[in-house]
Amino acid sequence: MSKKIIKAKPAAYPLTNTPEVEAVRMLEYIIDKERLKTSLSVLDKVPNIDGHIEVVTEHQHPIGKLEVQVKYLPKKSYGKPRYQCDLQFLSYCENSIMPVLLIVVNTQDEKAYWIHLSRNFLHDITGKIRGKTVSVGIPMENVISRAQDSYLASWISIIEDYKTRLINYDGVKSELERITTVHAAMKKLSNPAIGLDKSEFKEIHLFLDYYNHFLDHDFSIIKEVFYKEYWKIGVAYSRYEERGLSYSLYPISYSTNDVQIKHIANDEVRSLKNILNRVSNHTTNPIKYKPKELAYEYIISDLKKVVDNEMLLPINEFIAVEYIISFLDRFDEVTGFNPGQKSYQLQEIRYLLDTYLPLFIEQYLENDDPHEEITFELDHFRWHVFEEEIVQVHEKLKERLASGSAKVTLTNLKITSSSFNMEYLCNLIQHLENSGFRAITRHYPIRKYPQLESYFTWQVYNDSDVKQATETIFNNLPPIYDRFVTEYFPNLASELSFYSFFDRLVVNIEPLDPDNIRGGYGIQMIYLKTLDGERKNRADVYMLGKDVPVVSFEIFRREKNVSIDGHRYEIVSSSSSHLDNIFRDLPMLDYLYDTLKNRLENYLKPFHKSSYIFKFTKI
Repeated sequence: MSKKIIKAKPAAYPLTNTPEVEAVRMLEYIIDKERLKTSLSVLDKVPNIDGHIEVVTEHQHPIGKLEVQVKYLPKKSYGKPRYQCDLQFLSYCENSIMPVLLIVVNTQDEKAYWIHLSRNFLHDITGKIRGKTVSVGIPMENVISRAQDSYLASWISIIEDYKTRLINYDGVKSELERITTVHAAMKKLSNPAIGLDKSEFKEIHLFLDYYNHFLDHDFSIIKEVFYKEYWKIGVAYSRYEERGLSYSLYPISYSTNDVQIKHIANDEVRSLKNILNRVSNHTTNPIKYKPKELAYEYIISDLKKVVDNEMLLPINEFIAVEYIISFLDRFDEVTGFNPGQKSYQLQEIRYLLDTYLPLFIEQYLENDDPHEEITFELDHFRWHVFEEEIVQVHEKLKERLASGSAKVTLTNLKITSSSFNMEYLCNLIQHLENSGFRAITRHYPIRKYPQLESYFTWQVYNDSDVKQATETIFNNLPPIYDRFVTEYFPNLASELSFYSFFDRLVVNIEPLDPDNIRGGYGIQMIYLKTLDGERKNRADVYMLGKDVPVVSFEIFRREKNVSIDGHRYEIVSSSSSHLDNIFRDLPMLDYLYDTLKNRLENYLKPFHKSSYIFKFTKI
């Protein structure tokens, strides 16, 4: 983490209100009210900022928020907007995890000017600081008015740089195409059910109430992934009987004045045969008799697609460091970084991705057409090109760089990887830069690969390394996971939290058996719930044979309650498996998803019949 930029503490709450009511009201009058939702305090009771502005899409879906400080611009500064910022406010901007805008308002001409007080900007102005304030100039081109809305695109770009979540849509492209096809087909239906009064409509509406409620509340992430441009889900059916049903769900666009129930005429059924779901005569009608259960079936089906494909990509500091260093380790022959490095400069990583890697690919391909569309797959290159050839490419490129003739000329180069999401990688680097990082240090011990023709994965670590890596995971997993759940399942954050059904976790590592090294390491997970009434969450890791665990499987088999350090606990659950994840490329990300799958399965247990809903990374 970098040193403090601004040597001051954020401001305390003011003893008196200092409102700039006129400036705030004018700003709310001139901004684009369709795309911007303001929450500003005209009494300025909140220290450092006046509130936030949320940017939404044309269909009113949230894009992100900006924190803002709004100030009145005096007439003397109309020609050259500026504001004298105190260091307490700038310190707040440095520490904020959200982007902060300073907006000064020219109330006479109904205009405002804005500037993003980013960490890079704060670095640039440190030399101007002489006292407890510093004058901040605001570019005239950063104008806000009823006639000028170019600021909107700039603000969206800033939000994108600061976003703490990302959705990977690559795994569900076919599903999104299917939804679009269904939507188009259902819009064309003649719908002879309009104006009719049927008892089945009430039953269908009840099912739709359940399903749309789940999409709008507890499982809004499904709507964000699959139905972002749609208002509600409807039902179109051709057959509705006690023991027979032929139907399809269809999305209703925000821009379409459509009904939620449609009856498919007989002459339209054939053209829709590939879309309709059919319930045979041997099964009861699920909409009629099990509407809530059917709604959950659809939720579970969509959750599997989202979670098993790991579409939800968290953006936080720990996972960013894990992901970036794992990428550098995987492609060390191409990147030129030493896989034994402990620390890396972000500036060097940025240079690698923006300049060196494109130049390396250009040198390797020796392509004569700079405008040709090229997709370069790193994993394929890594496995199909000999090391000697890679070394030669590096040497030639170094000669070009030394001569000053190296310049990227490929204008349509796309670098991809089947192991790493390149967009996600770039977002993680941007997140660390926005958070003030200048360098990153690996979380886990450096892997020591045996000088053998073949070896087992777990032989890259000794017992001490294994314990250190496992402790690193479980010391950081609970807060990272809980933030992840809050981001994507806010209404279920409590039910899905890490410590949702226990208070203390004991992790016992089973060491390698010298006589059976192929067995690998094992892991015991013992979940304890306090009987003393006071909840204190903690996780402890022990290496069996070297440490004395507070609870072991032997104790668990004999006792249901245990006493630890004078506190009584109930042993509520336990599990054991091979210790695999710490030897994978992305152990924290794997544990994050395994934990989410486990909590979702527990939550959805009453609504699914199979043993498991999701695919786990752990055996």
